[in-house]
Amino acid sequence: MDTKSPKAPKPMADYKQLSKVISIYKPPTEKSNPTSHQSSTTPQCPPSMVILCTWLGGATPRRISKYTDKYKNLLPHAQIMVIETTTPDMMTRSFSEQQRRLSPAREAIRSLFKQNPSATILLHFFSNSGGNQALQLAKSLNGENEPLSKHLQAVIFDCVPGRQDFVKGYNALLILLPQATVLRLLGKMVMFTSMCLITSLMKTGLMSSIDTLRVELQKEEVFGKGAKRLYMYLKGDEMLDSTAAAQHAVEARGLGYDVETLAFEKGGHCALILSEGKKYWDAVRQLWEANDGKLEEGAGHNIAEAITKQGEGLELKAKDKKTGSEKVLKEPAIRCKL
Repeated sequence: MDTKSPKAPKPMADYKQLSKVISIYKPPTEKSNPTSHQSSTTPQCPPSMVILCTWLGGATPRRISKYTDKYKNLLPHAQIMVIETTTPDMMTRSFSEQQRRLSPAREAIRSLFKQNPSATILLHFFSNSGGNQALQLAKSLNGENEPLSKHLQAVIFDCVPGRQDFVKGYNALLILLPQATVLRLLGKMVMFTSMCLITSLMKTGLMSSIDTLRVELQKEEVFGKGAKRLYMYLKGDEMLDSTAAAQHAVEARGLGYDVETLAFEKGGHCALILSEGKKYWDAVRQLWEANDGKLEEGAGHNIAEAITKQGEGLELKAKDKKTGSEKVLKEPAIRCKL
């Protein structure tokens, strides 16, 4: 008698492919009304759709499903869209071509807005590559009668944005390489040459840079001022300067955005949930809690309130919400060269 256990379902098997890199999950009809499915774990003002713009390199269905499965659990009524990033999106495709390839995503979003004019969106993007996809999606929709910015309830910056950095950019490219020793050695030489070329093109303005992405993500016409922002980053991230993400959060707050930041001591680039999953998902869930989206005391958050220059370094200050006093953040990861 065969006692083999049934095979586990493939990750994201219930998602409909809209294109090679875009897929969507729509909950069963009986779950579509959030008011009939409130529970102790369901946010009081849940979004109608979650849009995930994934990272480049290693974003397999199994890894992406760690996020999509949790969102399905937290938001059983919500549609979930996944937009993956490919190497050409970051290397060779023009912005107009990238926006054209996002057409299936726009159609699904338009359909949601038509069915529910008051629909709200949670936009969650990972690393600089996911940030670029989110930017192109927003730009391609914001010229319409129903711009994305009008419906955005919250935006999550997950290990993004970085700063133009040769070493960290090179480390990020290495993720694309196979583990086989010989192939990886050859690949490292190719990637080093590629990074040299990319850096030169960015410096001459012939290729859009990460520094340009930083500026674009701060423009009000992209995500609007009404959406809350949650920045999450890893101190000591080998692929992204965490101080760059912290500084972007400070700048956003100075521009009038509603900003929260959450720093992690452990984990990996675009893998913060692996070491501190509860801390991570508590922060996400509380974007819609009754406390108006402010992270509860003890959640591990770190609100950067001000920047002062000392020599060539960057100093961030945090304000204690209870006492109103400020203190300088002393962690080495909070300092960077300008």
